[in-house]
Amino acid sequence: MPQKQDLISYQASTMTPPLKQITEDYGDNLELLAASEKLHLLSVLAFWQAVDTELQETTEDETFTLAEAIEDYAADLPGDALAVLKSLEGLTDQACLDLMVAIANQLRDGVFQQ
Repeated sequence: MPQKQDLISYQASTMTPPLKQITEDYGDNLELLAASEKLHLLSVLAFWQAVDTELQETTEDETFTLAEAIEDYAADLPGDALAVLKSLEGLTDQACLDLMVAIANQLRDGVFQQ
């Protein structure tokens, strides 16, 4: 019997507990999420990383959390996007970048809920 992969395909190489949890909930390729949900995930994750990086470049003590990014995001999050983002609390910067690359590749290849 084949083993279940614990990877967000295309591949998020840094399998932290938050990434493992979303693969259990939404599939190894996050195929249970719609394209719009994946695009919103990318938007929030990119917003979080951009603001946090700016703060790190300009101040030493200030950080911007994923929870703050979710709260500050201008659009309403569709479907399961909010639940996915909330389950990613504690995601490292490297794991976030891996996840963003994986989601972008999944979208390019048409891997999403129709």
